[in-house]
Order: sequence, then structure tokens, then C-alpha cells
Amino acid sequence: MALRRQRTLRFDEEMGMPPPPIQQEQAALPASIAVASSGDIPIQQKQAAFPAIKLGVASSGNNKIFDPSSGFILTWNCIFLFSCLLALFVDPLYFYVPKIVYGTPYSCVGTDRHLTIIVTLLRSITDLLYAIHIILKFRTAIFKKSSTLGISKGGYFVRDPREIAWKYLRSDFAIDVVAALPLPQIIVWYLIPAIKYSNAEPSDNILVLIVLAQYLPRLYLIFPLTYEIIKATEVVAKTAWQGAVYSLLLYMITSHVLGAVWYLLSVDRQTACWKMSCRNETGCDIRYLDCDMAPNQKWASTTDIFHSCNASDTSITFDYGMFLPALSNLVPAQGFLIKLFYSLWWGLQNLRYFCTGHLHIKL
Repeated sequence: MALRRQRTLRFDEEMGMPPPPIQQEQAALPASIAVASSGDIPIQQKQAAFPAIKLGVASSGNNKIFDPSSGFILTWNCIFLFSCLLALFVDPLYFYVPKIVYGTPYSCVGTDRHLTIIVTLLRSITDLLYAIHIILKFRTAIFKKSSTLGISKGGYFVRDPREIAWKYLRSDFAIDVVAALPLPQIIVWYLIPAIKYSNAEPSDNILVLIVLAQYLPRLYLIFPLTYEIIKATEVVAKTAWQGAVYSLLLYMITSHVLGAVWYLLSVDRQTACWKMSCRNETGCDIRYLDCDMAPNQKWASTTDIFHSCNASDTSITFDYGMFLPALSNLVPAQGFLIKLFYSLWWGLQNLRYFCTGHLHIKL
């Protein structure tokens, strides 16, 4: 009886004790939720705030706000990641637009019109996907940490469109807009034709600078996008071979960019030799070097600039440097696929040597 009375006494004492801190937080949690603003949804109430439907859409007045963990946003992130990789492959294709027509008695530099149209179409599609991504980010709820709930690492989802827009404008909006601008289209279709015959900076160099400058924000967007996918699914590739293909794809894209830049600068190096020789030759006009301009037939039959700039001739004094393999093999005059794979092969070789050189330095 004494033992049973002691147990009863202990039970009564425990009933009179205050709840532990975690129980206090759970008891105080509904009150914290009750005082939250109508645009903020505590993470504990997420299922109540975001209906458990396939798109994960919640209403905020007349606006539809997407749940960032919904299947729709996850699917879109995967689609947009693929489009980002496609954009990284498409952009360097602009470097293959210039071509050289080697002929007798004269040669000229022109543009591949069909390739320009195809690349512009592909680039415009990727720009449209970037614009859609910007719109979706204005309509996707954001997670906001809060210390008012009394829970470590706690917070709530914000579905107020004005607060979502304000935070997005202060963070990644500028990078997303720069990545979506149709700058290469403007340069290829408007800027390059306007300065073709001027003494301004070579148009090829302008194209390289603009495309590579826009390439950086496009490359940057892959990393936060991959993080969002990993955070939702814990993997970016479901199998080991998919992960290997993903890594190989990034390596191939890097080689593709390196080879495309090398090809464009090869064309620029050839035209630099022609222009230098043309300035020193009587009766030569730089416009004769353009395939869209019919040259003077008398000049074409007597000029010596194409012989003095022949990359296959080892006796010339002009130094072509690392661009000699492309020009001696007349790569700029070949079809698109030959130019693409030849430049990709060059990029793979030199990227491998670059990595090996750093490895040796590191060792």
C-alpha cells in the first residue's frame, strides 16, 4: 500500500509539473500561427495552405501561387535545366556562322545564311523558356525563416505576390533578365552588317565578347537550379549512369565552347592577313573580300594577297599561330558538321592538355 500510494503521489506530482520546453513550443505554435499575416503560411500549415492537388496551386486574391515543392514546379525545373544545357550548346553555334569561300582567282568571307536562321530559331526558343521561368518565379511561393515560432530552423512560406516579387527583384531577377536577352540575334542580324566595312573593332571579336559575357549568367543559373532539384528529389540523376552522362555532357559543352571560339578566331585571323595585305596593295578595296560584294575583275586577276596569305604555304611571313591547322586544312570552307566536329575534336584535345597540365602542377 505504501508503494502504491507513493506511485499515486508521483503521478499527481507529474500532472502538476509544467510541460517540457518542446511541449510549450507546440502549445504556443497555434497562437503564433493565428497572429501570422494572411500572406504568410507557417510551414506546419503548408498542407492546409497549399491544396494537395497535382499542380500545387494556392490562391492569393486573384493570383495563383505555386507550391515550390509541388510536382509541377519540380517537373518544370527539370525541363528548364535541360533547356539551359541546350542553350549552352546553342549559343556557340553562332561562332560557325562566318565562313570562307576559297576560290580562283580570289577568295572571300561570307556568312552561312541557313545556319544563321536555324541557330536564331533555336536561340529564340531558349530565350522564351527563360522568360517563362522568370514569370513562374514571380508566381512561386518563397520560404522565409522566422524566429517568432520558437523553433530552430523554422519558418513559413510566403504567398503574398508583392513580397515574392520584391524579394525576387532584389536577388536573381537581374541575372535572369541578362540571361534571357536576345543579344546574339541583335549582333548577328543588325550590328555586324552595320560595321562590316568600317574601321571599328572586328565584328567577330564583338560577337565573341557578347556571347561569352552572356554565357556566364546562363552557366550560373544551372547551379541553383540543380540545387533545387536535389533538394526536392535528393538526386539530380536517378541512376549512376545518368549522373555519368550528365557530367560528361558538361565536359563536352566546355570543349564545344572552346572549339567554337577557336574556329571563329581562325576565320578572323585569315581575314586579318587579307586586310593587312589589301591595305598595302594598290587598287584593293576591303569590300572586295566580302562574298556579298562583286570584286573588280581586273583586280581579282592581278592581286597577290591570297597567295601571300596562303596558310598552306610555309614560306609566307604571316604568323597564324594556333589557328594554322584550321586554315591549312581549309576548315572554314567545309560544311557545318565537319566544322563542328573538327573544332570539337580540337577543343577536347586542348581541354585535356589543359587539365593534365594543371594536374601536373598540382602534383
